[in-house]
Amino acid sequence: MNQHDDLATRVGDALARRTDGLAPTTLTLDDVKGAARGIRRRRRAALAAGVAAAVAVLVPIGVVAADLGDDRTGPQPAPPGPTRAVDPNVGDGSPGLAYAADGVIHLPGGRELDPGLPGGINQLATLPDDRVVVATTGADGNQQVVVVDGADGADGAKQATYPMYDGALVMNGTGTSVAWLERDGTPLVLQSGLEQPVELAAFDDDPGYLQLVALVGDDCSADPETVEGTGCTLYAAGEGRAVVSSSHGFTDVLDDPAAIGLADVSPAGDQAISLLSMTDDYEFCHHVLDLVGGTAGTAFCGGLSSYHYSPSGAHVAAYFAEGLGGGDVSFVDPGSPGRVLATWRTPAGFATNGVAWEDDEHLLVVLIDDAGRSRVDRVAVDGSSEAGVLPEGRHSYVVETRP
Repeated sequence: MNQHDDLATRVGDALARRTDGLAPTTLTLDDVKGAARGIRRRRRAALAAGVAAAVAVLVPIGVVAADLGDDRTGPQPAPPGPTRAVDPNVGDGSPGLAYAADGVIHLPGGRELDPGLPGGINQLATLPDDRVVVATTGADGNQQVVVVDGADGADGAKQATYPMYDGALVMNGTGTSVAWLERDGTPLVLQSGLEQPVELAAFDDDPGYLQLVALVGDDCSADPETVEGTGCTLYAAGEGRAVVSSSHGFTDVLDDPAAIGLADVSPAGDQAISLLSMTDDYEFCHHVLDLVGGTAGTAFCGGLSSYHYSPSGAHVAAYFAEGLGGGDVSFVDPGSPGRVLATWRTPAGFATNGVAWEDDEHLLVVLIDDAGRSRVDRVAVDGSSEAGVLPEGRHSYVVETRP
């Protein structure tokens, strides 16, 4: 029985528990709490979206093709290639995603919103109904989610505020829903067109170990008793394991006993990249888990720790993430992520501080240096790039969260 075949059974069990007044239960596995803490630190660093634009330079590009399999040396250096640069004093000013600079939200097309948040903007996500979901720091020092009106003439008026656990915003593949954790660890999902967030089943794991990874599905508010083609599933890295919360009213442990964490889930929800192990020498082993057939692929190991599916799932970007910066960005084969198809070399003096898919063929890469200067480069899946798509400065830029 695979993850999908027993969905109806688990929905029925969840409904029965609800009738009996019992909370949803979760399978238990031995926890690897030390590893989970390390995963949490690294994943938070990978999700950090602090950005600033800086001078545009010619960026050396490298393209490699290598089948790593169980090779533990990681991808080999690639030769430099051509690139094109934007005027460093102007920048093209046209990222396809919303971003924030010094507390002001800049929407694609040029409109600006000032929600007046003293705690700054840590993350943001835009919904098709003109709402902007912002993660900020409240006056009490705790994280909170503020929903901002992004409609013409609204000027960034605040519509609602929700307590937030110190985690992350995640968005579904179609960009219509965004999820976060309440302070007690309960998942909330705000959907385009719905005024109030939908509450999902709470994870059993301690919120201190939870890190949201992916949201799959378009309608978390669908009738829990309707199984086929409805609902949504929220994936998270838990206490040394991967866990899920379904809008059908139950939580579960992902059927992947070898995993100690979760890197990403495809937008269609048909496969996941699981973390199997990591060492103090920054070697990470992963495998691909087929969520439909329930089978796991061959492990692949190397220096890439953070994986990100493109909105369609046709491409996967990966890089090493640690502390406030990481290394080069690689594009890997979605069916065999140990195979590196192209690599973009981080410009000298900069480190990768986060990535976001601008569209299905281009990645926005957040770069930062030791002096606090940073910029955003646009990188295509073939490894070619455009440097400095935002003007130079020392602003606290934040690029919006995407799938």
